Amino acid sequence: MEKSDTDKPRLQTNLFRMGGMRFARELIFRYAAAWLLALSMLAVVGLAFGVAVDLRWMVVALMLVFVVIPMVLAVCYYYFGLRRECYVNAFPHTLEITPEGITATMHFKSRRPAGENPADEMETEPEEKIVTEFFPSEMLGDIRLGPSSFTLPVTSRGEKAEGKGKHRSTGFIWIPVEAFDCEENYAAAVDMLNKKLRK
Repeated sequence: MEKSDTDKPRLQTNLFRMGGMRFARELIFRYAAAWLLALSMLAVVGLAFGVAVDLRWMVVALMLVFVVIPMVLAVCYYYFGLRRECYVNAFPHTLEITPEGITATMHFKSRRPAGENPADEMETEPEEKIVTEFFPSEMLGDIRLGPSSFTLPVTSRGEKAEGKGKHRSTGFIWIPVEAFDCEENYAAAVDMLNKKLRK
C-alpha cells in the first residue's frame, strides 16, 4: 500500500483486462438471468406442448429460442455492456483504489489508418491512447467476493432505486487477485473498500 501526496492510502493494480467470455457471463448473470430463465422455461413448455398437443407450439418455442432470447441478450449488451461502468473491464486497464473511489486508466493501442505503407509497420510502435474514468465511492455497492476475484456494483450518477434509497446497479468493476503484485495488496484493497462502503 502506498501513500499519496495528501497522505491518503492508495493501491495501484498492474495492467489487466477481463476476458470476453467472463465479461459476457457476468453481464448475463447480473442483468439478464431472470429473463433468460423465464424464456427458457417457456420454450421447454412450448416444446413439450408441441410434441404432445400441436406442432404450432413447437414453432412458438423455437421462435423463443432463436428470435426472442438473442434479442434479450442484444438489449442486455447494448444497455449494460456499453456503459462506462461496464466496458472499462473489457479493455486493458489499471486501477487506482483510494478511499475517495476508483480511478480506471484504460490503455488503447491506436490503429494505423488505411492506405499507409505496411512496410513501415514493422519499424514503428503503435501509439497508445490513455483514457481515465473515475468512479467515486458513492457510486460503488457492496463487494461480492469470489474465489480469486471480487466485483463491485457501480451505479450511474443520479440513478436511485425505489425503496431504501439504495442505488440500482448499472455496471460493475471486476478486480482479480492477479491484478496486484501480491495477495496482501489484494486483501488491503478489499479491506479499504469494505471500510469505506460501510460508512
